[in-house]
Amino acid sequence: MKRVIIAGITALALAACSQPESKTEQALAITPQNIAGAWQCEYKLTDIKSKVHVAYGENGEFSGRVFLNYPVTTGKGAVKVELVTGGSWQLEGTILTERFEVLSMATANSNGNELSEPLAEALREYQQLTTEVVELSATTMTLKEVDGEQTQCTRRAN
Repeated sequence: MKRVIIAGITALALAACSQPESKTEQALAITPQNIAGAWQCEYKLTDIKSKVHVAYGENGEFSGRVFLNYPVTTGKGAVKVELVTGGSWQLEGTILTERFEVLSMATANSNGNELSEPLAEALREYQQLTTEVVELSATTMTLKEVDGEQTQCTRRAN
């Protein structure tokens, strides 16, 4: 009887020490229906910190808010820029294409620095961004840029 109890305790101890189940989300098919919705993406751009909120409408409409922090070469702080965008999007295979324009732009800095007018004008031009969707789940999406850089996106509540 003593051997049975020791064997039982050993089996329970081994079961308790086993690897925990993976919390990896199940991959979804890369389709327009699975991409549609609101996302927050964190882009890595040289010295520029950026956070992007985008919404992909089921009807192909695109809207976004881009928050950029440009480092300032003199003084303290950074020029903070908020862009509101609108346009369209489409998915062909795993290639995601966004066509948009900047609808409004706000710049601010505690030192009074703002973007130069040529840069501000360039941001207002119609833009096209093409990326590859390499992974998609119910809550996350990984985009691959043309240069190979990857961007992580998290689904947001509408």
